[in-house]
Amino acid sequence: MNRSDPASTDETTTRTRIQILDYFEDGSRRAGEAQPQECVPPPPEVRVRWIHVTGVHDASMVENVCQPFQIHPLIVEDIVRRDQRPKLDILDNGVYVVLRAFAVAKGTPELIRSEQVSVLILDRTVVSFEEVEPQVFELIARRMAGARPSAKTVSSDMLAHTILDLIVDGYFVALESLGDEIELLEDTIVETAASQEVLGRVYELKRAVMDMRRHVWPLREAVLKLNHAEIPLVKESSSLYFRDLYGNIIETVDMLEIYREAISGLMDIYLSAVSNRLNEVMKVLTVISTIFIPMTLLASIYGMNFEYMPELHWPYSYPILLALMLSLGIALLVLFRKRGWV
Repeated sequence: MNRSDPASTDETTTRTRIQILDYFEDGSRRAGEAQPQECVPPPPEVRVRWIHVTGVHDASMVENVCQPFQIHPLIVEDIVRRDQRPKLDILDNGVYVVLRAFAVAKGTPELIRSEQVSVLILDRTVVSFEEVEPQVFELIARRMAGARPSAKTVSSDMLAHTILDLIVDGYFVALESLGDEIELLEDTIVETAASQEVLGRVYELKRAVMDMRRHVWPLREAVLKLNHAEIPLVKESSSLYFRDLYGNIIETVDMLEIYREAISGLMDIYLSAVSNRLNEVMKVLTVISTIFIPMTLLASIYGMNFEYMPELHWPYSYPILLALMLSLGIALLVLFRKRGWV
């Protein structure tokens, strides 16, 4: 309990917001904003209650939301901390899942952005916590608004599956953006001269892929545990859905491995491009040096300070020497062009 609290030192302007969505036995629903004191177990006529909290920087508010459900203080601390490794904890009265949501970072230099999402699966209640904007709540509310779920399908485990499935679906959108960036960088390196800016972009892409892999890899263990552990709240009828979710996570991990190898290939292409550019420069310098070697030899011979050099007294010795140097240069250029060196 003595660990540092990053939420207390990180300044944020996100307004704390609580939303409650109730599903009744007849399939109807009721949604609206609420206060912490309204976050209580649902009445008998409500089949499932979903409480979604946006802005976990307010530790006291998070504690007030969790208190009616008798959530352990360590779990409350994990919810407030925003650097948690994805995991699943089986509680006395439910299940705690923490994972990372990824999305394309539009309008910013970053490739992708992420936020921590915590989910408490309880009896007839799901409590979720999101860092910044209430995207999870709004997207799921829109997704489920078109269907009137029956009493058999509305349950806390299925609602939790919908939340997790929506977050994992966002992984594929982020992966598509990373894949497009890899193709763009590959074309840039091949078609144009490699630069430090391109190299910096490659490293930024590598960091994004590694960060996403670091958070997705342990998530598959959590979902596998959710599917196979003896958890009363997870019904047998929900196992198929969680197995499908597990398959999507495995697919995400496989794609991240492919992208990691592709980025290593980008580094090889970049180094090859730099090496080729250096070779071109060295070839030009070598050709120039080779052309001037015989000219330098002639100039050094006739620049020696000997008294008896008959050519120095010829009337046309100077223009003849210049013509000879020029002829040697032209002859070498013709030879290099025939060999394909220039």
